[in-house]
Parts: sequence; C-alpha cells; structure tokens
Amino acid sequence: MKGLMIKDWKLLKNQGRFYAVIVIFALIIMIANESGYTFAGYYLTFLASLFTLSTFSYDEENGGTGFLMTLPADRKTYVKEKFLFGILLTGGSWLVSCLLSAVFLMIRKPGESPLSLMPPMLGFLAVFSLLLFAAIPMILRFGPEKGRLGLVGVIGIATLLLIAVSRTAGGAAEALGSVLTRYTAIFAVIAVVLYLAVILACYRISVRVMEKREF
Repeated sequence: MKGLMIKDWKLLKNQGRFYAVIVIFALIIMIANESGYTFAGYYLTFLASLFTLSTFSYDEENGGTGFLMTLPADRKTYVKEKFLFGILLTGGSWLVSCLLSAVFLMIRKPGESPLSLMPPMLGFLAVFSLLLFAAIPMILRFGPEKGRLGLVGVIGIATLLLIAVSRTAGGAAEALGSVLTRYTAIFAVIAVVLYLAVILACYRISVRVMEKREF
C-alpha cells in the first residue's frame, strides 16, 4: 500500500501549481465576500474529493491499473489505498479550510465564536466525503468517465427529490426540525453510525467489484 500511496501523492505534487491557483482563488472569494466564511470549506473539500477521483483516470491510462495489479499489491489493497488516500486528502483539506474560515471570522467579527462555523463545515465534509466514497465503486465498475456521469445523475435525482419533499411537506419538515433540536445528541450519534455504515458498505462493494474485474 505504501507504494500506491506514494504514487498518488506524486500525482498530487505534479498538479501542485494548478491547485495552488485554486486555493488563491478561494482566498480571493473569501476576501471579497464579507459573509462567505465557509466558502473555503466548500471549495477546498470538493476539490480534494475531485482529485481523489481523478487518480483513477491517471491509473487507467495505457492500462496502468492492470500493470499495478502485477506488483506486490492485490486488488483489495488497491481499493483500501484509494479510500485511505481520499480520507487523508479530503480530511486534510477540510482542516485547512476550517482554519482559514476561522481566521477570517475572527478578523471580521471578533466577538463571534469560530465554533459557529462547525455545523456548515461538518455538513460540507459529510456530503463531499460520502459522494467521494459512493463514486469509487461506480468508477471501478463502469470506468472513470461513465462512473462520474452516473454519480452526477444520482446527485441530480437526489436533489430533485429533496426539492419535491421540501415543497410538499413543509409542516412535517418543521416538526422534524423541532424534534432534531430537542434530541440533538441522539440524532448526532445516529448520523455518525449511519455515516460510517455507508462508508463501510461502499468499501466492501468496491472490493467486490475490483475482485471481479478483468484487465
């Protein structure tokens, strides 16, 4: 796994200038927008998850994935490395974005606690990391291009369903909001358990798909 991890970090290093420009762009947006403290969290976390998915495209070039399977690394190890790389890169970018957002908030609103940024920042982390882990088995099954298109389709359908539910069940949404406020700790534990369960399910599906794949 160490060799696979080094390979992906080398790919990230080769794209360093491009991502440096993106980070500078995010900082400019935060400076220009007085209320956009969480923009860095949204942008950098999304960028990290996107780069993790792009490593599959690099691996597929000229039959690279098949070649990697001839090295001392089995298919399960390949999947495990992708998940670990995604966790490290997405989590690291999220921590950096939290720090940037907190600094901007303390400069512009000294009296406001940086902890007020945590709910939206945690939301960004949960959404983008789940999308990343859900995309991995789709990419392994259908290839980088079709896998990403399928993920976009799933996101689009989920967004339309959420909009439809929010418009037709406004009263129920308010009632649910009051219940969540009353039992925040319980629902937080349930959310974490479900989050981990989804990640584990995505990992197992990815391993199964990779083991059945032919090169």
